[in-house]
Amino acid sequence: MTGWSYRYFSRHLQEALKTHLLDEAKAAGNEGKLPVFYVAVFDRAGVYPAPLTPDINEKALASEGLAAKTEGAPVQGTLTIADREFGYAALRAPKLAPDTGVVVLRTEF
Repeated sequence: MTGWSYRYFSRHLQEALKTHLLDEAKAAGNEGKLPVFYVAVFDRAGVYPAPLTPDINEKALASEGLAAKTEGAPVQGTLTIADREFGYAALRAPKLAPDTGVVVLRTEF
């Protein structure tokens, strides 16, 4: 990952997830029904979402303390952001760096 910031790596992961979800939706005949989702990398210092992720989402994820919560195992939960329910799932990715992981934030229309 040399030369990549966490935010741009998050964007790469987000675009890969988008491609995967689009392929699944096409196969199921639901091309117009994609969830709203965001991908971020986290560490003990903070959360680093893809560029253009709303600040309110970044702050909500940062308040979850994901590095501590994922010490023993992946974690999932729900957040209310701007009166909308989001689910999230986070797990460590130690090959990136110690205490570092990836989180996906998702909601349906």
